[in-house]
Amino acid sequence: MSNEKPNSKNQISVFASLELAITLMSLTAMTVLIGAWCPQESQVGRDKVFETFGLEMGKNLIQWGVSDIFHSPWFLFLIAMMTVNMVAVSFQRVFPKARLIGLVMPFLQGKAIRKMPVSRTIYLDKSASAATVLSFLVNEIGKKHFTVRVANNSISGEYGKYGRLAATITHIGLLSLLAGVTVTSWTGFSGFQPVRMGDTMSLGKSDHSKLWIGKLPAWSVRVDSTRRENYESGEAKQWYSELSVIDGKGKILKKGEISVNNPLSYDGVDIYQSSWGLDVVDLSFNGNDQRMALEPMGKKYAAFLPLDQKTILIFSLLDQSSPLKVFAKRAEWQTPKLITDIKATETASLGSVDITYKKVFPISGLQYKCDPGLPIVYTAFGFIMLGVLLAAIPHRHIWASVDEDEEQPGRYILSIGGKSIKARTGFERLLTKLVESLEQFRDPEHPVGEPQVVLDKELQTPAQVAENGMPSQSTIGDDRNANDANGANDANDANDANGANDANDANDANDANGANDARDSAVDGSKSKTQLEILETKLQTTHGEKHDHQLVATAGASTSSGDA
Repeated sequence: MSNEKPNSKNQISVFASLELAITLMSLTAMTVLIGAWCPQESQVGRDKVFETFGLEMGKNLIQWGVSDIFHSPWFLFLIAMMTVNMVAVSFQRVFPKARLIGLVMPFLQGKAIRKMPVSRTIYLDKSASAATVLSFLVNEIGKKHFTVRVANNSISGEYGKYGRLAATITHIGLLSLLAGVTVTSWTGFSGFQPVRMGDTMSLGKSDHSKLWIGKLPAWSVRVDSTRRENYESGEAKQWYSELSVIDGKGKILKKGEISVNNPLSYDGVDIYQSSWGLDVVDLSFNGNDQRMALEPMGKKYAAFLPLDQKTILIFSLLDQSSPLKVFAKRAEWQTPKLITDIKATETASLGSVDITYKKVFPISGLQYKCDPGLPIVYTAFGFIMLGVLLAAIPHRHIWASVDEDEEQPGRYILSIGGKSIKARTGFERLLTKLVESLEQFRDPEHPVGEPQVVLDKELQTPAQVAENGMPSQSTIGDDRNANDANGANDANDANDANGANDANDANDANDANGANDARDSAVDGSKSKTQLEILETKLQTTHGEKHDHQLVATAGASTSSGDA
């Protein structure tokens, strides 16, 4: 039996997987779409479900929990799993990278700099001293808002250091967002009730999740008055309701007027004006009171009173301030006929019947919710926005070094190069401008140089390949072993350069030691090209020249550094 201890990182990695995140987000999106398709009881009431889908289907949707899906155990499970996934990803993959912000980049020498993704070499004029050139370059790089360090004829500059915190700050925001949603799901509540003017709404039957640990308030809300404001065309412009918050003994705790998008808030509960209508009308027929239900009919509300099998009286109202219009409708008439108008509290005679319009009772649709996690959600959005802004800052490094030319002692070469995680084209332009600013120090006999492919006399040209055939694998292996010995020093320099790029490649790593992984990937990448592949690449770059020229190219420094 093995005595090895289980790796806790591997145990939690299943919860930090991208596949799990995509699955959870897909299921959550489908759940939200279902909630948008089916009217939710907490927003529009149960009657709207029956009105939309019919009695039988409405009952099934209510029984299955679809009409209140955002309070269902299924939705709470999805939120809980997304929280676990986000916590695992944050603490296993994202937060450890924040420690790399404190890494200090090393100084590099010329060989390592020339192996950077973007680099240039400048042969310095004999009259230009290293100190003068580096001093000028430090000033120019500083103008680009880089943080610059100088030591031993070398320069190390860094830009956008704190932009690397974008992922960390964004994940803090996402975790905060999930925390706010979780708090609301477990302790919040909501509801919708149509309340007739003068009646009281209790919050005791509020909707909340099945797994709930919150507490419902003991106070209630009374609708003291409600009204509708119209445009000149008769369309509704705004709805208003005067509300009173009262305790169990009838004491008024708070009063206020609400309208659409202007709620009344008390004890953490927001009460909104959601709808408005006319509920019933009180009429009197020869002194006999009768309360008649009103139904919406387009822009108006109507009550119906059958007189016989062929005749119906229709009582129509626009709002509580408009007069009551009385229509008669017979089977042989195409449209109802207006008989009379009756103002509130007045009486009209229809033959032997006196009709008195006593009062109409408007009804106010009140929607309320308690969202304890809302302040956390607002804070979360602040973190997310900050993370998005930081993500737009490119993280860049520039290195420069003045070294003596090995082939011509006494002459000096300035090597300048660097790397940018984002906006690489802009970084290349920046480096080009820096090189142009150094024109005054350049030896006019030598042009600005870029990293060159080193020639290898043993590599065959395309014509030789066609004539002699492909070299054997053993021959290629021998050539590569020879390059190993010749390029050992270059490999060490390449490792220095790759080590300097640890911090840059940390974003691609999966833990706090991601810098080492990035360095290894850089070395492995250089191994992936054979000499023949590099020959083909060189041929592409020389397209347009004579096809029968003798070109011999090899991986040179890059191959030797990869093999080392």
